This record gives sequence, structure tokens and C-alpha cells, in this order.
Amino acid sequence: MKKLMILAMALMLCCTAALAETAEAAEAVVYSPRCLAVLAAQRAMLDKYGITEDMNDYFIRVITESEGGAYTVHWYPSPDNGYGLPWLLGTYEAVVDAEGNVDLSWTHDGVGTDGGMQSKAWGAPQLAEVMEEVRTQFQYINSLSIANEVAAAAGYDIYVGYILPDYDDGYGDDGEVFETGFTLEDMDRIARKAIAEQYPKADLNRLSYWDEEFPCSEYFLCGRPVGVINYALWGDDSADDSWEWSEGDGYYCVVINLQDGSVEELRHESGLSGNG
Repeated sequence: MKKLMILAMALMLCCTAALAETAEAAEAVVYSPRCLAVLAAQRAMLDKYGITEDMNDYFIRVITESEGGAYTVHWYPSPDNGYGLPWLLGTYEAVVDAEGNVDLSWTHDGVGTDGGMQSKAWGAPQLAEVMEEVRTQFQYINSLSIANEVAAAAGYDIYVGYILPDYDDGYGDDGEVFETGFTLEDMDRIARKAIAEQYPKADLNRLSYWDEEFPCSEYFLCGRPVGVINYALWGDDSADDSWEWSEGDGYYCVVINLQDGSVEELRHESGLSGNG
């Protein structure tokens, strides 16, 4: 009898552990092929060019879906960042095939960036300096001044300004009316778990909705209903009226498919672009 009781307890423990694993698996974040492609492209940006997601502030990221499961990701320089800087930053393009292989290029490939802020192309080293100026001085007037001089000397017409090409990011309000079983609490839970998995330096305890009144917006993304939640993560400046940026701070955007709960897109910006 004693052996039977021990066996029964062992079986109960095994069942409990199995149920716990099942529950954890059910709560696991599912990333869509679109999201996985962009994550692969972003890793390639870091590996090949040293461009981190903290530097996304200076670019407009556009994702295009193609037949056969391929995706193209463009990082266009934001025209909001002065006259000369967008020309020096150039455009990055990543083509991700259905197997996750990434073909990455830059419009300034072949132009050296080892000349510091006087380089005719500004890559990760220069962006790091610009962001440091914003972090310590809350603006980047000096960097923009240098960028204007260098871009003008390189032959760019900085007074015309950089004009973004026409693009379609797939987002729109058009589509069939849909009902979703996902509540804001459901989406917030998925979004926070995705942020924790992909951005381990993000302090979730300080993460809050960017817009507390309207935390989620609903769109159609390439025909799929999605919810878009934007978050802000900033340090506490109430003690001494000063603001200090910490790694992981900034803005987070999570796009969730309202049909299956998968994460369609993730984006992190440091907030160190000097525009805010």
C-alpha cells in the first residue's frame, strides 16, 4: 500500500508539471513570418553595419510583403533630422527570403565611415556620436551643423532637402468589419511578453502606455486586422528635475494580429533623435 501511495504521488507530481508546461506553452508568444523576417533583418543590420535598434529613431522603417513568403525591409533616413543628415545616412535595404536568409545593402556601401564626423557617409560610429550629444545636451545642434557642412561639400543639395520615395507600408483602415475576442488586457500581456523576450534591457516596471486614454489603435495590415499598442519607457525625473536616459529607455511599438494573437511587428526607438 505504501508503494502504491508513493507511486500515486509521483504520478500527480508528473501531471502537475505537465499541466504547468502546457499552460506556459499556451502563453508563449507567437511571432508571425513578417515579424520573424524583420527581426532577422534587424540582426543583420547589427552584424554587418553595427546599426542597433536604438538608432531606429533616425530612420523610417518600411516593410513590404511579397508572394512566396519573402519580405523587403527599407530603412529610409527621416527627413525630420535636418537638411544634411538624411543624405549622409543613406538607405538600407534587406531582402529576406522564405527561409530567413537576409541580403542586406546600403546606398553608401563602399564609402568609408572611418573619417569620423567628416566622413561622406555616416554609419553606426557617427550615429553613436549624435545620440551621445542628444543624451548629454538634449539636442544635436553641433552634429547637424557638421552634417550640413559635410553633405554640402559632398555635393548634396541640402537646401532642397531629402524627399522620401513613395511607399506603401500595408497599413490602412479599409477592410471588412471584424470582431475580435482579444481584450486590451490580452494584447497588453502579449505585447509585454514579446518586449521582455526581444528587449531584455527594457524595464517592464516602468513601461506605460504612450497614450493612456487611447492605448490601442486598430488597423488592417495587408488585409489582416491588427491592434497597435505604443509604449513609453522613461526614467524618473521627479527627484531633481533632471532627465537621464538609460539603456532600454525610449518607445516601443507592438503590432498584434487580432485573428490569432501573433505578433506581426515590433519596434524600439531610443528617443535620442533630438526631435522630441
